[in-house]
Amino acid sequence: MNKAIKLLDQLNSQYLKLHKNYEELFWVSYMGDHSVDKHKDTAMAKRDAFRASPEYPAQIRALLPEADAKTRQRLTHWLKFFDCYQTPVQLLALKKKIDQLESLIHKKLASRKEGYTDPKTKRFVAASIVKMRTMIRTNSEEVVRKACFEACEQLAGSLIQEYIQLVSLRNQYARSLGYQDFYDYKVQREDGMTKAELFGLFEEIYQKTKYAFKDLRRLEKLTPGLRQPWNFGYLLAGDFTKEEDPYFQFSEAVPRWGLSFAAMGINFQGGKLKLDLLDRKGKYNNGFCHWPDLVHFKNG
Repeated sequence: MNKAIKLLDQLNSQYLKLHKNYEELFWVSYMGDHSVDKHKDTAMAKRDAFRASPEYPAQIRALLPEADAKTRQRLTHWLKFFDCYQTPVQLLALKKKIDQLESLIHKKLASRKEGYTDPKTKRFVAASIVKMRTMIRTNSEEVVRKACFEACEQLAGSLIQEYIQLVSLRNQYARSLGYQDFYDYKVQREDGMTKAELFGLFEEIYQKTKYAFKDLRRLEKLTPGLRQPWNFGYLLAGDFTKEEDPYFQFSEAVPRWGLSFAAMGINFQGGKLKLDLLDRKGKYNNGFCHWPDLVHFKNG
C-alpha cells in the first residue's frame, strides 16, 4: 500500500469515527437529554480539531505530485475539505468559547418555563412554543391567539444578552479570518457566494413581490385586524388548514422523501431513518435533519 492510499484510508476511518461520535451525542442532547452535553462539546472539539489540522493538508500536498489520476482526485477532495475548516491556532480558544456559549444557550432554551396566561381565567397554562405557534394559526378565539403571541414574543427576548454576546463573538471570529462578519463567513463557506450576491437575489424577490403589501392593505379594509401578528396567519388560512395544521401528516412523508431523492438519482438503499416526532419539554423545537453516518464507499 503506497503512502497516499494509506493516508486516505486513515483520513476516511478517523473522520467517520469523529463525525459519528459527535452526531450521536448531538442527537441525544437535542432530543432533551442534556446529561451528555459535556461529552457532546468534547466530541465536537475533537472533530473540529481534525478539520482544522494544518498537518493533513501539508501531507496531502506533499503526496499530490506522485499520485495517479484517481488518487490525486481523492486527495484533492480532502484538500478542499480541510481548506474550508482551517482555523489559526490563536483563534482556537475563541472557537471553544463560542461552542460553549452555544451549548449554554441551548440548555437554557430547553429548561425555560414556556406557556401563556389564559385571558379568561388569568392562570398560567403550560405550553411549548411549538404548541403556542400552532394555536396562533388555528385557535378560533382572538384573545387566545393574542395571549400566545405575546407569550412567544416575551420568550424571544429571554436570552437576549446571551445572543448579543454570541453574535459579537461570532463576528470577532469571522473578522479574524478576513470576512466582514459571521454571516459573510457562513455564506461564502457554505454557499460559495458573497453577501452582496445573496442580498441581490433577495432584492429581486422583494421587487417582484412587494405589490402584495398594497393588496393586504386593501384586504384589511374588508377584514379588520388582518395585519395584527396573531391574526394574520389565522385569517388567511382556510378551514381545512385550521383543522389539519395541528396534526403532522406523516403517513406519506417517507415515500415522498424517497421518491424526491430517487428522481435526482440519489439512492439511499439500505439506509436508516431515526425519527422523534413528539413535542416535549427539553427537546430542540425546530425541525432539523442530521447524518450520523457519512455517505462513503468502503474499500474504494
